[in-house]
Amino acid sequence: MSNDRVLADVKRDHIHLMNTLFRWDGSKWVAQPDVFFNTPGIEVDMGNFVGALNKSEREQYPPPVPPPVVVPPPTGAPWDWPVTILSPLWGSELRATLSTRAVTAIPIDPPVSGEIYLSCAEFASPACTRQVCFSSKAGDFANPISNIGSGNTASMDVTVVMGERVYFNVRFWSPDRNMPSTDADSVGVVIGGNWPM
Repeated sequence: MSNDRVLADVKRDHIHLMNTLFRWDGSKWVAQPDVFFNTPGIEVDMGNFVGALNKSEREQYPPPVPPPVVVPPPTGAPWDWPVTILSPLWGSELRATLSTRAVTAIPIDPPVSGEIYLSCAEFASPACTRQVCFSSKAGDFANPISNIGSGNTASMDVTVVMGERVYFNVRFWSPDRNMPSTDADSVGVVIGGNWPM
């Protein structure tokens, strides 16, 4: 980033701050109400408001574009749980420790089209209820592209298209209690199944 750009951004922040604290009444800068102990009208000598961007600076260095607001998909639980995304998986088995207080999403990037059948069961942990589904957004149990599989060993299948990412989602949740189905904070699982070749 150039020094000129940095200077322009500093000036812009300065202007925003000054416009928050003061206003120009046509002849002088005065404090905004509620800024200085709720006493409006304090005259402030700001000169010519040194630091203002000139026209060429405004055109050459427009304000930076804010990052997009990312709204996580609904997880389909009574509340929106956080979503943990693991590394992409294809053609192999995964053994991992998953949080019972989050939805885990595993990206699937199909190199070929066909039907995938995956299961999730406990691994080195007590048995508990889990649910799985496939979706086009990470952790999305509310709008899945498959049915929702449930049980100690939860399974589901879906037809995938080469190059179109889908997610295999896992959550530990008891519909009867509207809460995680185990008192443990994490559970070991093994995930595997049949992959199209």
